[in-house]
Amino acid sequence: MEALPTFMVYLPDKPEALGSRAAKASQHAAHIKELIDSGVLALGGPFFPDGTDITATTLPSAVGSLLIVRAKTAEEVWTTLREDAFADLWDFSKAVVLPVSCDMYIIILVQAAKTSRSS
Repeated sequence: MEALPTFMVYLPDKPEALGSRAAKASQHAAHIKELIDSGVLALGGPFFPDGTDITATTLPSAVGSLLIVRAKTAEEVWTTLREDAFADLWDFSKAVVLPVSCDMYIIILVQAAKTSRSS
């Protein structure tokens, strides 16, 4: 697999999107699976309002998404985001895509996951 730059993606939902994720979850999950299988998505998930008990949280209370992705350019990241089923829920005017250097952390996470599976 080609070594690609890594980007952090902050995608807050539009205020009116609260509770709308469930209706699009299966389409979103299919897109996410493609991104994982292709090596584009390294890490990701929903985020919640400050003070939320995440041990008891369900998808409808999510207020955005945080992703770590690999792509040639930031524009390629934006294109990928616009193709997602959640694209109409995300507030792109407040979204952030920044290059980051977290390869070492991803390697550590992958190695930890492999170790725990073999135990």
